[in-house]
Amino acid sequence: MTKALLLDFWREIRHSANRFFSILLIVAIGVGFFAGLKSSAPDMKHTMDGYFDQSNIEDISVMSTLGLTDKDLNAIRSTEGVQAVQPGHFTDAIAKENGSQLVFRIHGLPTGTNTLNKVTLVGGRMPSQSNEIVIEDSANYGKSLKVGDKITFTSGTAKKITDGTLSTDTFTIVGRAITPYYLTVEKGTSQIGGKSINLFAYVPDSTFTVKDDNGDPIYTQASVTVKGAKELNAFDAKYDKLVGKTEDALNNIGSDRARERGNEVRDAAQKKLQESQAEYDKKKAEYDQQIADAQDKLDDANAQLASGDAKLDGSKENYELKKQNAQLQIQNGQQQLDSAKQQIESGQAQVDAGQQAYDSLKQQYDSLNQQMGQATAMTQWMQQQMDSMSGNLKNLNDQMSKLPPDQQQQMKPIIDSYQKMYDQLSQQKTALDQTTQGVQQLQGSVQGAFDSAAAQLQDGKDQLAQAQKEYEQGEAQLEAAKKQLAQADANASKQFADAKAKLDQGKSEYQKSKADFETQKDDGAQQLDDAKEKLIAAKYRIDSLNNPTWYVLDRNANAGFVSYKNTVDRVDAISQIIPVFFILVAVLVCMTTMARMVSEQRGVIGTYKALGYQNNAIAMKYVLYVVAASAVGGVIGAIVGVWTFPESVYKAWAAMYRQPELVHGFHPFIVLVSLLITVGAMALVSYLTCRNELNSQAAALMRPKAPKIGKRILLERIPALWKLLNFSQKVTVRNLFRYKRRLIMTIVGIMGCTGLLVAGLGMNDTIGSVVAKQYGQVFAYDMSVSLDQTATDAQVADVYGALDGNPSVKSYTRAGVGSVSISNGGDDETLAIYAVNKPDSFTDYIRLDDPMTGKPIHLTDDGIVLTQKLAKNLGVSTGDTVAVRDSGGMTKRIPVTGVTENYVFHYAYMTQKSYAKYFLEELPPNTLLVKFSDKVTARQEDNLVKALQNSDGVASVTSYTKVAEEFTDQIKAMSSIVLLIIVCAALLAFVVLYNLTNINVSERIREIATIKVLGFKRGEVAMYIYRENLLLTIMGALLGLLIGSGLHRLIMQSIEQKDVTFGYVISPWSYVWSFLLTLLFSIIVMVVMYPKLVRIPMVESLKSVE
Repeated sequence: MTKALLLDFWREIRHSANRFFSILLIVAIGVGFFAGLKSSAPDMKHTMDGYFDQSNIEDISVMSTLGLTDKDLNAIRSTEGVQAVQPGHFTDAIAKENGSQLVFRIHGLPTGTNTLNKVTLVGGRMPSQSNEIVIEDSANYGKSLKVGDKITFTSGTAKKITDGTLSTDTFTIVGRAITPYYLTVEKGTSQIGGKSINLFAYVPDSTFTVKDDNGDPIYTQASVTVKGAKELNAFDAKYDKLVGKTEDALNNIGSDRARERGNEVRDAAQKKLQESQAEYDKKKAEYDQQIADAQDKLDDANAQLASGDAKLDGSKENYELKKQNAQLQIQNGQQQLDSAKQQIESGQAQVDAGQQAYDSLKQQYDSLNQQMGQATAMTQWMQQQMDSMSGNLKNLNDQMSKLPPDQQQQMKPIIDSYQKMYDQLSQQKTALDQTTQGVQQLQGSVQGAFDSAAAQLQDGKDQLAQAQKEYEQGEAQLEAAKKQLAQADANASKQFADAKAKLDQGKSEYQKSKADFETQKDDGAQQLDDAKEKLIAAKYRIDSLNNPTWYVLDRNANAGFVSYKNTVDRVDAISQIIPVFFILVAVLVCMTTMARMVSEQRGVIGTYKALGYQNNAIAMKYVLYVVAASAVGGVIGAIVGVWTFPESVYKAWAAMYRQPELVHGFHPFIVLVSLLITVGAMALVSYLTCRNELNSQAAALMRPKAPKIGKRILLERIPALWKLLNFSQKVTVRNLFRYKRRLIMTIVGIMGCTGLLVAGLGMNDTIGSVVAKQYGQVFAYDMSVSLDQTATDAQVADVYGALDGNPSVKSYTRAGVGSVSISNGGDDETLAIYAVNKPDSFTDYIRLDDPMTGKPIHLTDDGIVLTQKLAKNLGVSTGDTVAVRDSGGMTKRIPVTGVTENYVFHYAYMTQKSYAKYFLEELPPNTLLVKFSDKVTARQEDNLVKALQNSDGVASVTSYTKVAEEFTDQIKAMSSIVLLIIVCAALLAFVVLYNLTNINVSERIREIATIKVLGFKRGEVAMYIYRENLLLTIMGALLGLLIGSGLHRLIMQSIEQKDVTFGYVISPWSYVWSFLLTLLFSIIVMVVMYPKLVRIPMVESLKSVE
């Protein structure tokens, strides 16, 4: 490159500073984001690896199902690759804080200076006495526990923690500490019913009292470091490979030591069994002799009692014979009285019948007398009437005889009628007289019968009175006889009772002696049976005793290490996708910028060619221009990104991990690669852009480029629509499709920026929706109550009483919750399992829905239901089988009957019948799932939680409102990274829009000057350009929404955690905000570009071609 070209290169930078700095800024953003995110993961790994090395954290942990002995430790020390071995103890225990149970993992604190798994004091001091303890300095649990407080532990089972585990159960807190051995709040699952470990604690190792039968110490675990491992990064494959070799060697030695230890245990157990058998035989012989002697004494006493019973029975029989004779006589007398009584009752009945007949006759007689009186009165009245009528008839005949014949004829009918009435009355009287005679005759008959009945009735009454008198005399005699018999019976009964009381006393003493004998006999027999069963069980255990299992675990078995490693991997996964997208957008914009620059300098290029410069020399000017801008921007971006991004990302995870200050590493490879990729891409794009122009002739280059031939666009071919547009709109549409390259570049650039915004905001939505879905939809209950396994029935009843009728509680159900490990030929997954008796109502508390179709899943009695991420990790689906191991070590293959929707952690669900079918017993219903009422307040909820925590029957209370809040705090770390992505995407969008708009204005400066000369006002001139920009921005943003959705899914798949399922949720508002932010950036760019449009000189711009 000649001096003239070099001088022109510097002048070009000075004259096009805006263009140079726009390229510089775009590259700085892309490289900064790429290098910053790519260096975040290495810095996080380097920092934590140094923290582990500083605390001398074990590389391998060795445990055995029978514990580790000194022989095991010597074998581990002799293994190739082992640098140091530290034996230790730990146990899980429960303590209470304000009524709430906390699960502690208590470790033994080794003595010495160069110990493994060091802890760092935060306050107080280390424990020196066996009753002193240092606990974890946690922000989540044990906040009220202060240095100086007393704390008491229980084992969580019926066994006391002081029975062969710890020398005491009460400790004084002397300090608080942290350790990288426990990085996170999640510390794994305890050995107490599968409960999660809340806090760690350390006591002097001498506090542990775990020993074998010979008094030799038994260790829970052995911490091992590997030679050369500290020099390697614990997160690298080289470290895994190095530790893996030692791990394999320890597994081989573990197999040998397991056989030897198994033989040792079996031999010791067999010897103890033989001693126990001899002792059993001796005790059984003594027992048999004692039982025989006591049985003889009881038999003698029983014979004496039998003789007394016989004498008493003989006396009773004699008395009973005499008593029966007296009772027979009384019975005969009673029968005679009963017969007499029957005769009296019969006579009384006859008297009563006679009385009734007499009463009936008397009633008839009285009735006849009454009728006779009435008939006599009627006869007398009728006679009087007849007499009167006879006189009247005579008078009428006399009067008629004196009348003329014609009047006699008139009166004759009257006299005949009167005569007829007289005859009728006479007939009635005759009939009445006959009736009266009949009544008189009947009256005589009735009078006779009446008198006879009265006489018979009186006679019957006299006889009945005499019989009643005789009956009463007989009854009195019989009662006297009964009294005499009762008196005699009472005297005899007293005599017999006295005799029986003496005999019963003897029997009672005999029975008591016999009962004592039987009790002692049964107790002795039971003790012998128990001892025999123990001997048989011991023999069975010895016969079936398997060799112990060694567990050789590297750091990948540490929950905190794995969680941090997964976090780093997620950060690294994000750095594999989004930064590349940033660089692609930057390269695209650079290509547009250089195309415009080369197009503007066609004349300069033609001049160079005419002066004899080679094409490569001319192209070098523009390549060097881009390389200079890219290199400076890349260096600046790399420095800023490498220094700021890791710090921001690292601090974002501070809520989840106890981590030291970030140690920034030097990552020349990352910086160099990011610079080479970016600068190389920019240089290549610039060269390809120049090559098209350099292939033209110098004369053609020095002349203005002929405008493209105008073409009708598609919209013009639709007259109905085209006519609706005004002049400005038609020009805008023509310009959009006239500059197709600019159209594509602008749309693609805006599309990329909007897509990044959608992906960033979508990540925030997806992460935030996890809590709402898990603790609002899947877990439909509000609180879980774990019952104390050692609680009495009365204490458990008190817990139910606190819930029943409580206005804050809507309903609750019971379930058995335990811990199981599930595998399918690979690594085990340890999780909580629910066993339920009422599967239909259980789904009101935990929804079991198919994640694909949303249809309900029903629990059956012949399988297990897994959560979706667990099924995915195991590679199983409905119809497959999985290996399930319960807390007792029993493993069964169980068919998968369903895969249910779930988002946080792993769970499994079975019916109690199904669980008992495979594991031979049901899970005890140790957990209550509680729903709050709709109108419950936060205060009422807290009061209920506190009341339950203070209940003796409750082990722990979990409010899922608080669980959701804690989980939200944990995932805020990812939200911080999302915010960083959004800010960078917004900045890139602004720079891209500014650069593309600037190019658009520069390309059309003569066009803009022309419309200004034509009289367009400032606002019209601005809208002439801005209208196109807005349309392109809208089109690019709309396409960006689609691209962003796919990018979001790709990112979420790459950062998905092992035990968390993301639902790929993007809120409609995220689309809206991404679209609006893109428009906002476009408007801001328009405002920034407005002064440049206003200051365009019309004359100079129009003469620029000349």
